[in-house]
Amino acid sequence: MPRSTIPAAVAALVLAAGGLTAVTQAPASAAAPAPGRQAAPRHFGVQGPDVLVPAGESAIARAECPAGWEPSGGGGVSKAVGLFLNSSSINGSLWEASYSNETGSPAYAAAYVICSQLVHYTFDSERIDLPRSSPWTAAVSANCPRGYVPSGGGFWTDAGDALTLGTYPTYGGWFTRGVNNTTLPRQLSSFVVCVAGAPHVIHDGPAVSLPPHGEAIADALCPAGEEVTGGGGRASFNGTDPNYYALLMSSRLRIDGNGWEVTASNTSDTEYRTLVANVICTPAV
Repeated sequence: MPRSTIPAAVAALVLAAGGLTAVTQAPASAAAPAPGRQAAPRHFGVQGPDVLVPAGESAIARAECPAGWEPSGGGGVSKAVGLFLNSSSINGSLWEASYSNETGSPAYAAAYVICSQLVHYTFDSERIDLPRSSPWTAAVSANCPRGYVPSGGGFWTDAGDALTLGTYPTYGGWFTRGVNNTTLPRQLSSFVVCVAGAPHVIHDGPAVSLPPHGEAIADALCPAGEEVTGGGGRASFNGTDPNYYALLMSSRLRIDGNGWEVTASNTSDTEYRTLVANVICTPAV
């Protein structure tokens, strides 16, 4: 899946004009606010249109930032249990989320993007080979250059049956752990969206229990007076039942706009897993 990333040298993302689909907080004027008025937000969320994912196949959903705004982070929204994220990445002014449908029936998914007035740069990790078939997983990180910090990030896989147990921010970068449920070769890479000149802080939410053959939602909140720039989450994967995993379904801005939430499904029939969300926050003004 192509996207505008810069593996070695820093260059600005070029944004294309596009319309909004669903906005959790409408962008206001970027001009300085009048005395006594609330400052205009520097970040807001856009959920793209629903995309139908056929049973046993994968499909790409897209969300777009308007002209003059660019992605700082993003993710996807699963509309059915068993509809799993297998890619979440930038493509110009778009955020693209690819979903693999293992529900047995057609199901809908959407992409989600956080749009920002700040200037961002993206950096890819190397592409690694995912071990063929369970119980092995592999992980890879992308890193911001010195003087830059993560505002968001995501991952890429080369096929719908390569899935993720976690994709989330770390100090100075972005980490993704994936699994290959086939005997065919599959690849995985991470990417990180980086920014300089404004503080961005990662906050972890509480661990949430994932029951056997069940689902759970975890979230992480921003402090008062701060805006969300991106986020992610991770599920535990070790145990005596290594052929089954807790796989990410949704990764998106909370409905109330003050944090990030992730949804995962535990494919094990016998073991509990845990799920943790992470959010990146920056001062609103």
